[in-house]
Amino acid sequence: MSSEIAQRLGCYVVAGYPERLPQPGDSLAPEGYGLPSASTSASTSIEAPPPFDPPPLDDEAIISSASVAQLAIPPPSDSSDLPPSFDEATAQATTTPATAQDGAHKTKGIGYNSALLVGPSGDLLCNYRKSFLYDADRPWAREGPGFRYFDLPPPLGRLVIGVCMAPWNAYELSGFVKRVGGDTFVVPMNWLQPELDESDLSDEEREELENLKGPEHPCLSNLNYWAARCAPLHDPSPEYSRPPEGREGNEGSKEVVFVAANRSGVERGTTFSGSSAVMRFGPGVELVEAFSRGKEGVLIAHVL
Repeated sequence: MSSEIAQRLGCYVVAGYPERLPQPGDSLAPEGYGLPSASTSASTSIEAPPPFDPPPLDDEAIISSASVAQLAIPPPSDSSDLPPSFDEATAQATTTPATAQDGAHKTKGIGYNSALLVGPSGDLLCNYRKSFLYDADRPWAREGPGFRYFDLPPPLGRLVIGVCMAPWNAYELSGFVKRVGGDTFVVPMNWLQPELDESDLSDEEREELENLKGPEHPCLSNLNYWAARCAPLHDPSPEYSRPPEGREGNEGSKEVVFVAANRSGVERGTTFSGSSAVMRFGPGVELVEAFSRGKEGVLIAHVL
């Protein structure tokens, strides 16, 4: 589907998915099955591509950040039963001290929380595997080898991909975007509808909040939270990379375009908050465009 969308729209596509490693007893995938071979010509990578990319989990095995209790596939009891090919590729990868995750390949998970990068021709350019796992990832996912960036044609420039939630107050991912001088920052996610404490609100405030909870409005608390996770990118700082020509902020800091692609709707009693958005970070935060909680579609935002 990602390949078809990329070709039809003539654009780059980032799509998050749960990547399942081959398990003991799995039959070998037929030739040509699964994901296409990754190309490295359009990216700067710190991870060697695996020898073969398995298909994603089926619908019954989709893992969301909703609840660890809803985990559909248990992790294997012994990680030594897992095929070694992925571990060998990871161990041989060229990494940097700032991004390498020592021992990540020894985790007992059955897969990775991953995201694909597909080019306008439909070719798979990269399969990014999430590092710095969140609590809901740990029962099933391995840590990826580290953050990555990809140099794409203008105006996208240097692209950094993240996946959903991570311990945010250390700002590992947004700090990486800042260190490498990222231009575009894309994060596919499965973010839930928040439960807000209304005990201290007046009746008028509570009524106003209820009106904003409808599917026709974006989730403001999530938009604010996503912006807060990216604080290193919109706090002016003199050491930040020199901005590209024509993209200076009003204090000369570099601008970064942030895309939050969030799931919407209800599944197994869990409500996702939608509100996919495009923001622009410089010396401050600008919300360029946002979907409502219940909106699905293609969000078009003009950021230049």
